[in-house]
Amino acid sequence: MIVGLFLDAFIFNLIPSYSSAELPTAYIAQSDLLDSTPQLLDDIPALTHFYQGKEKSLYRRTIWIGPSGSFTPFHKDPYMGIYSQIVGRKRFHLLPPAASHYLDLSPIPRHANTSQIPVPVSRILSNGPSNEDLRDLPQGTIQKCKEQLAKAFSIPGACQIDVAAGDSVFIPEGWWHTAEGVDGPGVGVNAWFR
Repeated sequence: MIVGLFLDAFIFNLIPSYSSAELPTAYIAQSDLLDSTPQLLDDIPALTHFYQGKEKSLYRRTIWIGPSGSFTPFHKDPYMGIYSQIVGRKRFHLLPPAASHYLDLSPIPRHANTSQIPVPVSRILSNGPSNEDLRDLPQGTIQKCKEQLAKAFSIPGACQIDVAAGDSVFIPEGWWHTAEGVDGPGVGVNAWFR
């Protein structure tokens, strides 16, 4: 999909004859847009501190664009990373590596670093009306997730971090994290380093 069409349809709601309620949530996630569009790199400061790691290597830089409610499930990365919000707000939940057994990990080997928790953490922990659409999930799913997440968030170091435009969050290697767009559309960039 052309980025302009994505933005018109899912961010700016400019497609006539469709209301935002009728459109599915779409998310450009972990896109190498910055690598494939070098002129965008001119707008991002050099990240010389990334070359101070063990391998002195900047592994990858990506861009994330999505509406409010777009999210990535809990997962862990093999490298340290920094995520910086450019537009909008995003809520991160971080859990230490010891939280693994509370996150209902995928049984598929190539996805073993990703949780199968089916919805954003904020919707699981909320008791508000936004849970109305969770009724399609098998009975007991949300309650089980609440119980497991309560245990995971009791581990020292577990935290919630809200980032707004201009803010960044450091994600340690091997830490579980999830991110959810809040309060409207958001754009962010991140970089992993080794």
